[in-house]
Amino acid sequence: MSKKNYMDPLQKKNILYYEPTSGFGGSSRCLLSWLKKTNIDKYNPLIVFHQNGPAIQKIKELKVKTIRLPYKPFAYKNYSSLSSYFFFFINFLFFDIPIAFILYILAKIYNVKILHLNAKVIAVIPGIIAARFSGIPCICHLH
Repeated sequence: MSKKNYMDPLQKKNILYYEPTSGFGGSSRCLLSWLKKTNIDKYNPLIVFHQNGPAIQKIKELKVKTIRLPYKPFAYKNYSSLSSYFFFFINFLFFDIPIAFILYILAKIYNVKILHLNAKVIAVIPGIIAARFSGIPCICHLH
């Protein structure tokens, strides 16, 4: 008999939530609210974050899988426009690309079905890159 090529409808779906903010603001609080309402019979959330703010601490108390990536991008928004481009490029090379690679690897290891990006587009570029290369549907949620 051949193996059927479809997902078991009773199998939980893994969702990777990428939270690139500090964990103090609205996006992390919104993520906390979503996770409290998530049907754990259908979904396995995996939270990838950078900084341990109060909302992230509360997310950890929910006993969901969390992974901290100890990277922080360069701050470049207070410079002239020419230097902003330079810092954006440096940030892209030394932050966005490595984080995208890590998110890609995590998505493959954990058999992620959806990548949910929980902040403004400029902050979740690594997640967009990872979703594109892995072929996983991507949701970018702006608050």
